Amino acid sequence: MKRNFWLVTGLLSLLFLLGSCGPMRKSQKFLAGGFAEENAPGMALFALDPSGQVKLLKQIDAGPSPAWFCSSLEHSLIYAMNEVPEFLGAKGGGITTLHFDPASGNTEKKGEIVVPHGGPCHISLSADGSFLFVASYGSGKCFASPHDFA
Repeated sequence: MKRNFWLVTGLLSLLFLLGSCGPMRKSQKFLAGGFAEENAPGMALFALDPSGQVKLLKQIDAGPSPAWFCSSLEHSLIYAMNEVPEFLGAKGGGITTLHFDPASGNTEKKGEIVVPHGGPCHISLSADGSFLFVASYGSGKCFASPHDFA
């Protein structure tokens, strides 16, 4: 089941990359996230080489079930939306912030916050990069936070 998840996620990401890029001359890296079992990494860094081969580079701990994520405008921070009913002992989902070095693929957890109202299902960064927006399907409510909470 896990293998199928990573395969499907990777292929969808691959289609996005191929649709938005010209001919590849070097390997491209991309992230994929999704639901994960407790204490299992739910995000991974992959490489896609010009021949179309996809390789898992590393698994990343982005908190429980990082089903959706976005990055800061300069791509140095990743905001993973943790789609869980309880986060850090409180009712609601969460946001886990990771510092990300695109060149090496290294990550470092910078912070976590609880998103009030359970069932977060989408995260987005404002156009000017100053706020994160999270939508929750369970309550139908939205949550906004300054992006520099970590």
